[in-house]
Amino acid sequence: MLRYAIHTPLAPYLSVKYDHADSPKEVVDKWDYWVFRVSVNGFGNGEQQRTYGNIYSSLSANRVTNDWKINLSLNSSYSEDKFEIDPTLTIENVRRSQNFSGLVVKSIDDHWSAGLSGSVGASTYSNTKASFNIAPALEYDLFPYSQSTRQQLRFTYRLGYNAIDYLEETIFDKTSESFVGQSLAIALELKQTWGTISTTLSARHYPGNFRNSEASLRNQISWSLFGMVSWRIIEGLSFNLAGDYSEIHDQFGLLKRDLSQEDILLQRSQLSTNYSYFVSAGFSYTFGSIFNNIVNPRMGNSGGGGISISISD
Repeated sequence: MLRYAIHTPLAPYLSVKYDHADSPKEVVDKWDYWVFRVSVNGFGNGEQQRTYGNIYSSLSANRVTNDWKINLSLNSSYSEDKFEIDPTLTIENVRRSQNFSGLVVKSIDDHWSAGLSGSVGASTYSNTKASFNIAPALEYDLFPYSQSTRQQLRFTYRLGYNAIDYLEETIFDKTSESFVGQSLAIALELKQTWGTISTTLSARHYPGNFRNSEASLRNQISWSLFGMVSWRIIEGLSFNLAGDYSEIHDQFGLLKRDLSQEDILLQRSQLSTNYSYFVSAGFSYTFGSIFNNIVNPRMGNSGGGGISISISD
Protein backbone atom coordinates (compact mmCIF):
# COMPACT_ATOMS: atom_id res chain seq x y z
CA MET A 1 0.00 0.00 0.00
CA LEU A 2 2.73 2.44 0.98
CA ARG A 3 4.72 1.55 -2.12
CA TYR A 4 1.71 2.55 -4.22
CA ALA A 5 0.89 5.75 -2.27
CA ILE A 6 4.34 7.36 -2.69
CA HIS A 7 3.67 7.53 -6.44
CA THR A 8 0.45 9.51 -6.00
CA PRO A 9 -0.13 13.28 -5.37
CA LEU A 10 -0.62 12.43 -1.68
CA ALA A 11 3.05 11.44 -1.22
CA PRO A 12 4.21 14.82 0.24
CA TYR A 13 1.61 14.52 3.01
CA LEU A 14 2.52 11.00 4.14
CA SER A 15 4.77 10.03 7.09
CA VAL A 16 5.88 6.75 8.60
CA LYS A 17 6.08 6.02 12.32
CA TYR A 18 7.84 2.93 13.69
CA ASP A 19 6.78 2.16 17.28
CA HIS A 20 8.87 -0.91 18.00
CA ALA A 21 12.27 0.22 19.25
CA ASP A 22 15.08 -2.25 19.80
CA SER A 23 16.13 -2.71 23.41
CA PRO A 24 19.59 -1.27 24.12
CA LYS A 25 22.22 -3.95 24.31
CA GLU A 26 24.14 -4.23 27.55
CA VAL A 27 27.87 -3.79 27.05
CA VAL A 28 29.95 -6.31 28.97
CA ASP A 29 33.44 -5.08 29.88
CA LYS A 30 35.65 -8.08 30.62
CA TRP A 31 38.11 -5.76 32.40
CA ASP A 32 35.38 -4.27 34.64
CA TYR A 33 36.55 -0.70 33.77
CA TRP A 34 40.15 -1.37 34.92
CA VAL A 35 42.93 0.15 32.82
CA PHE A 36 46.55 -0.97 33.37
CA ARG A 37 49.78 0.57 32.18
CA VAL A 38 53.29 -0.86 32.46
CA SER A 39 56.41 0.98 31.34
CA VAL A 40 60.15 0.42 31.59
CA ASN A 41 62.55 3.04 30.29
CA GLY A 42 66.32 3.12 30.11
CA PHE A 43 68.60 5.98 29.17
CA GLY A 44 72.33 6.36 28.98
CA ASN A 45 75.01 8.62 27.57
CA GLY A 46 78.70 9.14 28.03
CA GLU A 47 81.98 10.52 26.91
CA GLN A 48 85.61 9.89 27.75
CA GLN A 49 85.50 11.18 31.34
CA ARG A 50 81.80 10.91 32.17
CA THR A 51 79.04 8.30 31.97
CA TYR A 52 75.39 8.48 32.95
CA GLY A 53 72.64 5.89 33.10
CA ASN A 54 69.03 5.84 34.30
CA ILE A 55 66.39 3.13 34.58
CA TYR A 56 62.78 4.05 35.35
CA SER A 57 59.86 1.66 35.65
CA SER A 58 56.21 2.19 36.52
CA LEU A 59 52.98 0.28 36.92
CA SER A 60 49.54 1.84 37.23
CA ALA A 61 46.02 0.49 37.65
CA ASN A 62 43.00 2.79 37.34
CA ARG A 63 39.28 2.19 37.52
CA VAL A 64 36.89 5.10 36.91
CA THR A 65 33.10 4.97 37.04
CA ASN A 66 30.44 7.48 38.04
CA ASP A 67 30.34 6.04 41.57
CA TRP A 68 33.98 5.12 42.22
CA LYS A 69 37.46 6.26 41.29
CA ILE A 70 40.52 4.11 42.05
CA ASN A 71 44.05 5.23 41.11
CA LEU A 72 47.02 3.02 42.01
CA SER A 73 50.61 3.58 40.89
CA LEU A 74 54.02 2.05 41.61
CA ASN A 75 57.29 3.44 40.29
CA SER A 76 61.02 2.98 40.77
CA SER A 77 64.01 4.97 39.55
CA TYR A 78 67.77 4.34 39.58
CA SER A 79 70.36 6.73 38.17
CA GLU A 80 74.14 6.69 38.25
CA ASP A 81 76.75 9.28 37.28
CA LYS A 82 80.50 8.65 37.07
CA PHE A 83 83.12 11.37 36.60
CA GLU A 84 86.78 10.55 36.03
CA ILE A 85 88.67 13.52 37.43
CA ASP A 86 92.09 11.97 36.83
CA PRO A 87 93.45 8.41 36.56
CA THR A 88 93.44 8.08 40.36
CA LEU A 89 90.12 9.79 41.21
CA THR A 90 86.61 8.84 40.06
CA ILE A 91 83.50 10.42 41.57
CA GLU A 92 80.33 8.35 41.54
CA ASN A 93 76.83 9.57 42.24
CA VAL A 94 73.89 7.18 42.73
CA ARG A 95 70.26 8.18 43.31
CA ARG A 96 67.39 5.78 44.00
CA SER A 97 63.70 6.21 44.65
CA GLN A 98 60.66 3.96 44.99
CA ASN A 99 57.08 5.01 45.55
CA PHE A 100 53.62 3.48 45.78
CA SER A 101 50.58 5.76 45.91
CA GLY A 102 46.86 5.17 45.88
CA LEU A 103 43.58 7.05 45.86
CA VAL A 104 40.08 5.66 46.40
CA VAL A 105 37.09 8.00 46.05
CA LYS A 106 33.38 7.29 46.62
CA SER A 107 30.77 9.60 45.08
CA ILE A 108 28.23 10.61 47.75
CA ASP A 109 25.98 12.86 45.66
CA ASP A 110 26.28 15.47 42.92
CA HIS A 111 28.34 17.80 45.18
CA TRP A 112 30.08 15.67 47.84
CA SER A 113 32.76 12.95 47.71
CA ALA A 114 34.72 11.01 50.34
CA GLY A 115 38.08 9.41 49.77
CA LEU A 116 41.21 7.85 51.17
CA SER A 117 44.71 8.46 49.84
CA GLY A 118 48.06 7.08 50.86
CA SER A 119 51.66 6.50 49.87
CA VAL A 120 54.72 4.44 50.81
CA GLY A 121 58.17 5.25 49.50
CA ALA A 122 61.88 5.90 49.85
CA SER A 123 64.33 8.32 48.26
CA THR A 124 68.06 8.95 48.67
CA TYR A 125 67.56 12.52 47.39
CA SER A 126 64.96 13.25 50.09
CA ASN A 127 66.97 11.49 52.85
CA THR A 128 64.13 9.02 53.24
CA LYS A 129 64.76 5.39 54.14
CA ALA A 130 61.03 4.72 54.37
CA SER A 131 57.96 6.94 54.55
CA PHE A 132 54.28 6.22 55.08
CA ASN A 133 51.26 8.47 54.70
CA ILE A 134 47.54 7.87 54.93
CA ALA A 135 44.90 10.58 54.70
CA PRO A 136 41.10 10.46 54.68
CA ALA A 137 39.61 13.24 52.58
CA LEU A 138 36.35 15.06 51.98
CA GLU A 139 35.51 17.15 48.91
CA TYR A 140 32.74 19.57 47.95
CA ASP A 141 32.16 20.90 44.42
CA LEU A 142 30.24 24.17 44.27
CA PHE A 143 28.94 23.14 40.84
CA PRO A 144 27.20 19.79 40.36
CA TYR A 145 29.62 17.08 39.22
CA SER A 146 27.30 16.54 36.27
CA GLN A 147 28.60 19.89 34.96
CA SER A 148 32.27 18.95 35.41
CA THR A 149 32.95 18.91 31.68
CA ARG A 150 32.22 22.66 31.67
CA GLN A 151 32.98 24.01 35.15
CA GLN A 152 34.37 22.90 38.51
CA LEU A 153 35.09 24.64 41.81
CA ARG A 154 36.27 21.93 44.20
CA PHE A 155 37.25 22.28 47.88
CA THR A 156 39.25 19.27 49.15
CA TYR A 157 40.31 18.80 52.78
CA ARG A 158 42.68 16.04 53.93
CA LEU A 159 43.75 15.08 57.45
CA GLY A 160 46.46 12.47 57.56
CA TYR A 161 49.16 10.64 59.47
CA ASN A 162 52.83 10.62 58.40
CA ALA A 163 55.66 8.34 59.58
CA ILE A 164 59.23 8.69 58.28
CA ASP A 165 62.56 6.91 58.83
CA TYR A 166 65.50 8.97 57.63
CA LEU A 167 68.74 7.76 56.09
CA GLU A 168 70.77 10.33 58.04
CA GLU A 169 70.14 12.60 61.01
CA THR A 170 68.12 15.69 60.13
CA ILE A 171 68.56 19.35 61.07
CA PHE A 172 66.08 18.64 63.89
CA ASP A 173 68.31 15.87 65.33
CA LYS A 174 65.89 13.14 64.24
CA THR A 175 66.41 9.78 62.57
CA SER A 176 62.68 8.99 62.57
CA GLU A 177 59.44 10.74 63.43
CA SER A 178 55.66 10.69 63.01
CA PHE A 179 53.21 13.56 62.92
CA VAL A 180 49.77 14.67 61.75
CA GLY A 181 49.28 16.94 58.77
CA GLN A 182 46.34 18.65 57.13
CA SER A 183 45.81 20.23 53.73
CA LEU A 184 43.20 22.25 51.89
CA ALA A 185 43.05 22.59 48.11
CA ILE A 186 40.78 24.86 46.06
CA ALA A 187 40.63 23.98 42.37
CA LEU A 188 38.81 25.98 39.67
CA GLU A 189 38.41 24.80 36.08
CA LEU A 190 36.38 26.48 33.37
CA LYS A 191 35.99 25.09 29.86
CA GLN A 192 34.80 27.27 27.02
CA THR A 193 34.62 26.81 23.26
CA TRP A 194 37.98 28.59 22.91
CA GLY A 195 39.81 26.51 25.53
CA THR A 196 40.31 25.87 29.25
CA ILE A 197 41.41 27.83 32.31
CA SER A 198 42.39 25.97 35.48
CA THR A 199 44.01 27.04 38.73
CA THR A 200 44.67 25.36 42.07
CA LEU A 201 45.56 26.94 45.41
CA SER A 202 46.70 24.43 48.03
CA ALA A 203 48.07 24.75 51.56
CA ARG A 204 49.69 22.34 54.04
CA HIS A 205 50.00 22.64 57.81
CA TYR A 206 51.32 20.35 60.54
CA PRO A 207 49.69 21.10 63.92
CA GLY A 208 51.29 19.87 67.15
CA ASN A 209 53.41 20.80 70.14
CA PHE A 210 56.98 21.36 68.94
CA ARG A 211 59.84 23.22 70.56
CA ASN A 212 62.26 26.01 69.63
CA SER A 213 63.13 26.49 65.95
CA GLU A 214 61.26 23.31 65.04
CA ALA A 215 58.01 24.85 66.30
CA SER A 216 58.58 27.92 64.17
CA LEU A 217 59.03 25.79 61.03
CA ARG A 218 56.25 23.30 61.56
CA ASN A 219 53.60 25.84 62.51
CA GLN A 220 54.09 27.78 59.30
CA ILE A 221 51.81 27.11 56.35
CA SER A 222 53.32 25.87 53.11
CA TRP A 223 51.29 26.78 50.05
CA SER A 224 51.40 26.66 46.28
CA LEU A 225 49.50 28.31 43.43
CA PHE A 226 49.24 26.62 40.03
CA GLY A 227 47.64 28.05 36.91
CA MET A 228 47.18 26.87 33.33
CA VAL A 229 45.57 28.27 30.20
CA SER A 230 44.94 26.05 27.17
CA TRP A 231 43.88 27.94 24.04
CA ARG A 232 42.32 25.89 21.24
CA ILE A 233 43.79 26.98 17.90
CA ILE A 234 42.02 24.45 15.72
CA GLU A 235 40.27 21.18 16.54
CA GLY A 236 42.75 19.03 18.52
CA LEU A 237 45.60 21.59 18.45
CA SER A 238 46.11 23.83 21.50
CA PHE A 239 48.63 26.30 22.89
CA ASN A 240 49.33 25.73 26.60
CA LEU A 241 50.77 28.12 29.18
CA ALA A 242 51.34 27.00 32.77
CA GLY A 243 53.11 28.15 35.91
CA ASP A 244 53.49 27.36 39.59
CA TYR A 245 54.86 29.15 42.66
CA SER A 246 55.31 27.54 46.09
CA GLU A 247 56.23 28.77 49.56
CA ILE A 248 58.02 25.87 51.31
CA HIS A 249 58.27 25.44 55.08
CA ASP A 250 58.14 21.64 55.48
CA GLN A 251 61.59 20.32 54.50
CA PHE A 252 61.80 18.17 57.62
CA GLY A 253 64.33 15.72 56.14
CA LEU A 254 67.18 18.15 55.42
CA LEU A 255 70.55 16.72 56.40
CA LYS A 256 72.14 17.95 59.61
CA ARG A 257 75.68 17.67 58.26
CA ASP A 258 77.10 20.27 55.92
CA LEU A 259 76.84 19.33 52.27
CA SER A 260 80.03 19.13 50.25
CA GLN A 261 80.49 20.82 46.89
CA GLU A 262 80.09 17.37 45.31
CA ASP A 263 76.73 16.87 47.09
CA ILE A 264 75.47 20.23 45.84
CA LEU A 265 76.73 20.03 42.26
CA LEU A 266 75.64 16.41 41.80
CA GLN A 267 72.25 17.09 43.48
CA ARG A 268 72.65 14.20 45.87
CA SER A 269 70.42 15.78 48.52
CA GLN A 270 67.77 18.43 48.89
CA LEU A 271 68.95 21.99 49.43
CA SER A 272 67.25 24.29 51.89
CA THR A 273 64.85 26.71 50.19
CA ASN A 274 61.86 28.84 51.07
CA TYR A 275 60.32 28.84 47.60
CA SER A 276 60.22 27.16 44.19
CA TYR A 277 58.63 28.00 40.85
CA PHE A 278 58.30 26.85 37.27
CA VAL A 279 56.85 28.14 34.01
CA SER A 280 56.16 26.28 30.78
CA ALA A 281 54.71 26.96 27.35
CA GLY A 282 54.07 24.70 24.40
CA PHE A 283 51.67 23.07 21.99
CA SER A 284 49.65 19.86 22.28
CA TYR A 285 47.61 17.82 19.83
CA THR A 286 44.84 15.48 21.00
CA PHE A 287 43.24 12.70 18.99
CA GLY A 288 41.68 9.28 19.56
CA SER A 289 38.42 7.73 20.72
CA ILE A 290 35.27 9.87 20.79
CA PHE A 291 33.30 7.25 22.74
CA ASN A 292 35.07 7.40 26.11
CA ASN A 293 32.61 9.71 27.87
CA ILE A 294 33.07 8.82 31.55
CA VAL A 295 34.17 11.90 33.50
CA ASN A 296 34.99 11.66 37.20
CA PRO A 297 36.92 14.73 38.42
CA ARG A 298 36.56 13.99 42.12
CA MET A 299 39.72 14.80 44.12
CA GLY A 300 41.82 15.40 41.05
CA ASN A 301 43.69 12.89 38.93
CA SER A 302 46.59 11.74 41.10
CA GLY A 303 46.84 9.29 43.96
CA GLY A 304 48.80 9.70 47.12
CA GLY A 305 48.32 11.92 50.13
CA GLY A 306 48.06 15.62 49.64
CA ILE A 307 49.90 16.26 52.90
CA SER A 308 52.78 13.81 52.66
CA ILE A 309 56.41 14.83 52.46
CA SER A 310 57.74 14.65 48.92
CA ILE A 311 59.67 11.46 48.27
CA SER A 312 60.14 11.76 44.51
CA ASP A 313 63.67 11.58 43.15
